[in-house]
Amino acid sequence: MFGSKKTILFISRNKIKIVNVGPGSKPKEEQVADIEWTSDNLAQILVKFKKNIKQPARVLLVEDFVYTANLTPDASIKSREDVKKIAQEIIPENLDETLWDFRQLKGLGKFRLQVVAVSKTMFGFVASGLSKAGIAVEAIEPLSIALARFSQKEDREKVFVYINQDDMLLVLVQKGAVLSTEHIREISVDKITQFIKFAKDRFGIEVRDLVFCGNTSAIDIGKFKNLGFNAGIQNISPIISLAEKVDLRGRDEDVLNLFLGGGTEGGRRTPSRWRSIIVITFIIIIILAVLGFMFFQFQQTPDQNIIKPLAISQ
Repeated sequence: MFGSKKTILFISRNKIKIVNVGPGSKPKEEQVADIEWTSDNLAQILVKFKKNIKQPARVLLVEDFVYTANLTPDASIKSREDVKKIAQEIIPENLDETLWDFRQLKGLGKFRLQVVAVSKTMFGFVASGLSKAGIAVEAIEPLSIALARFSQKEDREKVFVYINQDDMLLVLVQKGAVLSTEHIREISVDKITQFIKFAKDRFGIEVRDLVFCGNTSAIDIGKFKNLGFNAGIQNISPIISLAEKVDLRGRDEDVLNLFLGGGTEGGRRTPSRWRSIIVITFIIIIILAVLGFMFFQFQQTPDQNIIKPLAISQ
């Protein structure tokens, strides 16, 4: 639940949806625009609808724009620099040149990290359009992470089958974490069972829960139930999920947020780092003040307080 209207820019390969989400216990979506975009017209689209965009906005990206990784390194690996070295081995982007972030996944038994990085080439067009239009952004999130948020309070692993006009995505989730994703061109028993077999081979888990969401009007879940799956259709929205996101700032290992803005380390400074900077600055100010006071006192010292040589009487 959130207290003010949020604007979500849902960007897929070919289309951008601008959606306002109202606050309250039952948030509702109000679509502002649903338009095809290119690198040439994105800024123009954003400028056209800028008055309808509540800033800072939030950006929801399909998986074409991002890399999502689930790492199981040694538990001693916690610093951002250490995580970057490990993630760089499997993410085909120079992490020094693009937005990326990580968080520690808790309650999964093993020490695990979720790492997300944007494709510099794909996202470059989006970042350029946002900058030219003067749109401030407070959060950027992949579609898979937004879907996984709906599983945070559940112990059982499941596969979300997300169906959209541009995307069909399989997302393997466990307690709010994305373990794996796969794009598919059509919803079929073979594709989904192959993905579930991969989950067993790769992670050693037996997935029986299938959640179909998005544009599900043409889905026949009966054929999946006949195979023994707990298949169902849920009216869940990744747009509302991102609107309800509250973990925007915090310790680096606790918050996963691609922040498009100034600063360092993926465009985000954590409060702990800011506190360190503030404390150091405060100490320097105190030292300079003390030195300045001492210098001032020395300059104003009256002559009677200065020891003079004794006069020799004649």
